[in-house]
Amino acid sequence: MVEQEAMTGLNIVLLPDRKVFNKALTHSYNITRRFSHEFVLDSEKFRPHITLYQGHYPNRNIEKLITGLEEMKYPDGEVVVEMNDFQLSHDTFIFWNCKKTPELQNLHERILTIANPFRDGNIPPITKELYPTLSDIEKRMVDSTGSILNKELFHPHITLTRLRHKEDGVDVLKSIGKGEEMSFAPYSIAVAHLGAHGTISDIVTEIPFN
Repeated sequence: MVEQEAMTGLNIVLLPDRKVFNKALTHSYNITRRFSHEFVLDSEKFRPHITLYQGHYPNRNIEKLITGLEEMKYPDGEVVVEMNDFQLSHDTFIFWNCKKTPELQNLHERILTIANPFRDGNIPPITKELYPTLSDIEKRMVDSTGSILNKELFHPHITLTRLRHKEDGVDVLKSIGKGEEMSFAPYSIAVAHLGAHGTISDIVTEIPFN
């Protein structure tokens, strides 16, 4: 029997400031106390975050991945993240969206260029789970980058929860309203372990902007 190579799911993210962090926890709690759900955001197991790129990496490549990210030149000026509306995505995920600014798009694409080759074509289990339900363009994105919301499909957001029943989605959006506009200026990216439903828990490393 061929021994399967050891793999680790990693999520390269922006972490919100305390004000946005606490507001995300509040929104998540308000949804999950009324609707059946897969997780509720907290400060340990299910931390609020904005995914820049996620992948499933052979363990032998992780040190090289982190070195590549550390050597990347990050923005000289402030990257401002502007939170805005709420959205139901892929039937069960509740997003608190961010404004898709050129600065965020550029940061995502540069990280993608570095990180994508190190996964050696592997795909995270969460993405494999969703694959049969994806559109053709989303499937092509998974085939080329290992996850869905990349390049032109990049969709920055904080996931507030994942619903167990897709028929609850409309009622959830009605219950939480149109959204909440807030902003923060991150000073680093973080590499975190990728958990179930695209969540993150422990941080592997943080890399400050220049």
